[in-house]
Amino acid sequence: MKKKLFLLATMMILAGCQTNSQNTTTTTATTETTSEVTTTQATTLATQTTSDDKAQASITINITVDGEPIENSPFTLNVNDGDTLLDVMKAQLDIVEKDGFISSINGHEQNAQENKWWLFDYNGQMSEVGAADVKLKDGDQIDWKLAPFE
Repeated sequence: MKKKLFLLATMMILAGCQTNSQNTTTTTATTETTSEVTTTQATTLATQTTSDDKAQASITINITVDGEPIENSPFTLNVNDGDTLLDVMKAQLDIVEKDGFISSINGHEQNAQENKWWLFDYNGQMSEVGAADVKLKDGDQIDWKLAPFE
């Protein structure tokens, strides 16, 4: 009888260890795919990666190039209340940024010769701070525009 209990306990311990290694694999796979996420997948990933211990915020992002929305725009993301706009953009979209300034979103790049720059409105007002300084809250509306700066 003791042998059976010992064998059962050993099997349970091994099964518990096996589950942890599978979780690690899943986390790694999610990290690898995050850099390749498209705007269609962004909503799903944002919902899956938010933490349960923080308040959730639903934000809407609209991205336009020369006045025309890009594919899948606008879209809604579920994020943690208080996340910065720059962190969400890095995690959910294909962006290029340096020192907090975004120069490309999903392959649409700024062009200094044409005086086209990425600018954004935050809740209907042109932002006076960079994306790294915008703390998101529920209901926020972000409008990214690649257009000539006037």
